[in-house]
Amino acid sequence: MKRQAMMTSLMTLALLVSPLGCMGGLTRVNAEEQPEAELYSVSGNTQETGTMPAPTQVQFHDNYRCGYWWENTTNDFIYYVNEIVLEKDGAVLWSGTMLCGAEPGNEFSDQPLAQYMEETGSYQLHMRIMSEDGQQVSEWSSSPVVEYTRPEQTLGTTVGHWDEERKGLFHYPAVKDAAGYQWRLLKWDEGSGQWVTKWQYWEPGTWTGNGVAFDDVGLKSPTCAGGEDMTRNFSYEINTHGPGRYRVAVRALSGNIDVTANGAEGEMSDVLEISGGGQSAPAPTLVESRVAAAESGSVVKITKEDHVNALSNADMKELLKKGDVSLEMEYTYEGVDYRIYIPAGTAMDNDIPWYGPLYLAQYYSVNNSPDLETSSYVAVRRGDTLSKIAHANGMTIDELTAKNPQIKNPNKIIPGQIVYIN
Repeated sequence: MKRQAMMTSLMTLALLVSPLGCMGGLTRVNAEEQPEAELYSVSGNTQETGTMPAPTQVQFHDNYRCGYWWENTTNDFIYYVNEIVLEKDGAVLWSGTMLCGAEPGNEFSDQPLAQYMEETGSYQLHMRIMSEDGQQVSEWSSSPVVEYTRPEQTLGTTVGHWDEERKGLFHYPAVKDAAGYQWRLLKWDEGSGQWVTKWQYWEPGTWTGNGVAFDDVGLKSPTCAGGEDMTRNFSYEINTHGPGRYRVAVRALSGNIDVTANGAEGEMSDVLEISGGGQSAPAPTLVESRVAAAESGSVVKITKEDHVNALSNADMKELLKKGDVSLEMEYTYEGVDYRIYIPAGTAMDNDIPWYGPLYLAQYYSVNNSPDLETSSYVAVRRGDTLSKIAHANGMTIDELTAKNPQIKNPNKIIPGQIVYIN
């Protein structure tokens, strides 16, 4: 589980996707040198292949998750880009990229693709690895072909509605046996005279602004009993896109598409009107509300029972606005427990829209640090290095890194990050 978590982007699962077509002009080309093989090329991508190790053991498993091994041959933690192509009956069905991180040695990752597999057919994965700067790229690796038969049983549909009092809060009834949900937030476009998708999400998981995000829906996901009230706060997204008219469409996802197919998307919800005068400001998030109401000098505590494992840009801005309020948060992500602490005045506002669970664990983890009440720490400032911080506190770099096991790459620290001294 630790290896799997390390493969995920530390900020969020940052995807650049083309949900129903090709990404960046992705096309299929024949390889003259290998008449039996087929390769792929990306328009505008002129890097030579073979300069990075290729992924191995590419395969489907656990509700058609995309699995693979990749060997990081460097001695440092590094970022890389994972390119994925999903084919149905020999034609590209979906393609996308994801920014990942890896420790030295072999790392494993898997991303669910069952949300794309709607019809009976032959499916195959193709993958390659690219350096973060795009200058090195591996050969493509392919999975065995799998035959998928869509079952007769399918999940039901659901239609939600906006909360009448809390602007931005959305309700929808749970679908029986659903293991997760997809939401589409749509805004009315006056120019085209139609509803346009602005954000698309998979629950439980993370999101991207231009398509689909990987999620945790799978064989081990708990399923809904059906009928209970489910909610989703779209405050951040509405704040991002500004005044206008909004609707939401919801789709139920199956944890095992061999037994039950994903549900069809329900009808769009009622309309939420957000005016430009500020009278209809969206509801704040849970963290934002608690920080805003906190007393000066206090610590806001978020527990696992609050079901929060990420922070929005609005949360960070509220912490900065308060200035003298700290945040302590406990959460579980992919079966791993995390505990983070953001001391007063050290929150970041660097325009990242969403600070994901692994990003927070990387820069604010206290899982392996001294107790909060007795620990000493410094907040990284612009221009700081671990070497500079160690020297200023009479320590060697090895002593400092030993006290901060949450820092995976000693050469990569950011302003606001917490470095523990004792």
